[in-house]
Amino acid sequence: MNVLVTGATGFIGRQLCVELINRGHHVSALVRNRQNIPSDIAELVTWFSISGLDDINAIKVACEGVEVVIHLAARVHQMGDTDLQEADYNHVNCQGSLNLARAAVTAGVYRFVFLSTIKVNGEEQQRAYCASDRPNPQ
Repeated sequence: MNVLVTGATGFIGRQLCVELINRGHHVSALVRNRQNIPSDIAELVTWFSISGLDDINAIKVACEGVEVVIHLAARVHQMGDTDLQEADYNHVNCQGSLNLARAAVTAGVYRFVFLSTIKVNGEEQQRAYCASDRPNPQ
């Protein structure tokens, strides 16, 4: 299977790429900075350089021939109280995700998997979170 991963240089994305490769899948990934490519998977993944998730033409090219997109890329752990930072979060996390999803649809990708932080459920809880929990982002 041909899989495109965003956020492939991050903690979860890197491990996901390794697991997909070990299971025999062809993995490609979007990357903003080639210097961040982990050396252990550098030669095993097809890397597409993009300026960001608003680089629509590059995203369209990366989606060609892909069967599954797994979207992990997001702006996280940098939120402040300024309107500019909030606008940047919206630009990357909302509009960027929409750009990727639209490009995937146009390319005929049949499965789009979107992963987000568990923090949407809140800070702490005494039991494991479940799908029926009410979102409580902090």
